[in-house]
Amino acid sequence: MAGTGDVTFYGAFNFANGNTQSTGDAIKTNTLTIPEDQSTAGLAPVYGDDLSAVLFPNPVAVEATLRLNLKTNEQVEVQLLDIQGKQVGELMLFDGAPGNREFKINVPEGLPSGIYRLLITQGSASSVKTFYKN
Repeated sequence: MAGTGDVTFYGAFNFANGNTQSTGDAIKTNTLTIPEDQSTAGLAPVYGDDLSAVLFPNPVAVEATLRLNLKTNEQVEVQLLDIQGKQVGELMLFDGAPGNREFKINVPEGLPSGIYRLLITQGSASSVKTFYKN
C-alpha cells in the first residue's frame, strides 16, 4: 500500500570451507533495499480500512456474517477474492443505509479450503477482511 516506504533487508553470511581451521573462512554482510512501488498495478491501492467492518466466524465453512457501520445510503459491493487478489465469486450487492447493518455472506459451493479476502466498498470507502475457508 502506498505510503509505507522502502523496505531494507539485512543479511549476515558465514562462509566456511570445512577444513576445521579458521583459515579461508569469512563472514560477509549485505543489504538489499526494495523501493516503494507507487504504481496502481494490482488491487493493493484500493484496499483500505476506512469502512468499519467485522466478519465472523473465522474460519468460515458455509456462511459468514458481515457487520458494517455504514455512513451513507450508497450501495455496498462485496467481492470475494483469492489470496492473489483474483475475484473467485460473484459480486454481491447490498442496499446501503446509514447505521449498523449485518449481511449474510454465502461461500460459493465447491470453493477449496484456503485463505480468501472480502473487498467491501461503499462509495469511496473500503475495507478488506481476510478469512480462512474450511
